[in-house]
Parts: sequence; C-alpha cells; structure tokens
Amino acid sequence: MRWYGKWAGEPKGTPEDTTRCIVSIIDEKTKLTKQCGRKRGYGPNGLFCKQHADMLARNIKLQIPEDEPEANPNVNPTNTIDIIKKTFAELKEQIEVAIRIAKTQDVYEGAEHLRKHSISTYERCNEVISILLSNFDNVTTKKLGLYKLAPDFYSFLPTSIKRDIPYEEITKKVEKLESAIIDEVEKLCRTQEI
Repeated sequence: MRWYGKWAGEPKGTPEDTTRCIVSIIDEKTKLTKQCGRKRGYGPNGLFCKQHADMLARNIKLQIPEDEPEANPNVNPTNTIDIIKKTFAELKEQIEVAIRIAKTQDVYEGAEHLRKHSISTYERCNEVISILLSNFDNVTTKKLGLYKLAPDFYSFLPTSIKRDIPYEEITKKVEKLESAIIDEVEKLCRTQEI
C-alpha cells in the first residue's frame, strides 16, 4: 500500500485509493503531496491515469511513493523469527554448495553463487521485518540496525569463498549474523510491548 501526504502532523499520511492513479502530486492549497485524482487503467500494470502513463512513456520522472507492505495481523514476532531462522538454514545449505562449486568448477562461480544467496537472505529478512513493523503505529520503530550488517551479506560472505575460508568459519559468521538479526527483532518487540 502507498501512502500520500506524510508530514509531522500526519506521519502515516493518507492511504492509497486503489481506483486512482498512483502518482504523487502537490496539492496547491496545502503544498503537501496527494494522490492523483484521475482513474487508473493505463501504463504498467494499469496503475496510471492516461496523462501520467503518457509522461512515463516519454521518460518524464514522476513521483511515485514506495509500495509499503500492509499490516498483517497474522505476522507476529515468533513467525518473523521462524522465517528468519528458515532463511538462514537455507543460506547454510548454500554455503556447502558454493564451496563445492568453488572446488570442482570455478572459485568465482562459487563466490557468485553464495553472493546471490547471501543478498537474497538479507533482503528476505528485511522484507519479513518490514511486514512485522507495519503492524506498529510508532513510525520511529522503522529504524533498525540491519543496514550495518549489509556489508557482510554483500561482500564478506562471497569473498570468503574466494579466500578459501573454511566452511566452519563461514558458518560461524552466518550464525552471528542470524543472531544479530533475531536480537534486533526481539529488542524491537520488547520496546513495542507485544
């Protein structure tokens, strides 16, 4: 769901009207952003009005709010942590595959294999945490420390294959990353008193 007209007095803004164009425009009276008032049905996925679809086709930059995950009452801290653990278990399996590729085929292919799975793990964790966060009203909770861990997923893990770091050492690093992410979720949930 997209949100329009966010400001300090209305931090959540106005929710998207799914019958109208998704482009964010400036309200002349309030000078805040608002959703375009024209009906959808044009452009990619039929999300735009005819005018904005035409502008998009001409590569004119349009303001489009990010599509935020909707609150899901079925998502709770336990589910989120379970998904994170499962995602990391899959990553651990892929470490073995990457090492096998590096030893039997090409070290760079092994590193690339682990890079793809590392990034996918990081993005999946961010996604499930975002869904959990969408259930909280407090906007300040959206600032988690996960971005500090990104270099480990994007760089350290893939290069560990190239540097021939032993499986046990890589796995230990992955377990530390998993623990750090779960700690962040638990800390967040304690502050939100779930």
